[in-house]
Amino acid sequence: MYLFIRQLLDIQKGSDELDIKLQEEITNINKGVLIYDVVIFIGLLLTSTLSGSMVLGLILGTLVALMNLTSLARTIEKSVDMTPSRAKIYTSSKYSLRMMIIALVLFVTVKSSKLHLIGVFLGLIGPKIVILTRNMLFNKIKRKEL
Repeated sequence: MYLFIRQLLDIQKGSDELDIKLQEEITNINKGVLIYDVVIFIGLLLTSTLSGSMVLGLILGTLVALMNLTSLARTIEKSVDMTPSRAKIYTSSKYSLRMMIIALVLFVTVKSSKLHLIGVFLGLIGPKIVILTRNMLFNKIKRKEL
């Protein structure tokens, strides 16, 4: 994911455009995740598996995933200006924090009857699905232009 965002933004050390490009990319991914959630919601409705716990799980998973994505983007943005050793420590600690948050959310979901584990899982993988889908679509468009 780190390499994808870094390549996507074409990061150069000291670039002033990083903040704007990063914010635009996160906004685009957030919009894609919202569309993904609507598609999942419609799919759940059509398959008669829609329930309150599933919707709450989807919402929780989506919010945590978007928070993690934003945290990842900020971590990358800050680590670009650090020395390699400091950046490694900083990114590793932030990664560990993000994974602990996901573990906590999954633990709470398993223990709670008001949250559906599959709904949380679908929400958590939303940004990944959106990024991979956008990447595949852009690659197909680029191949057609060549």
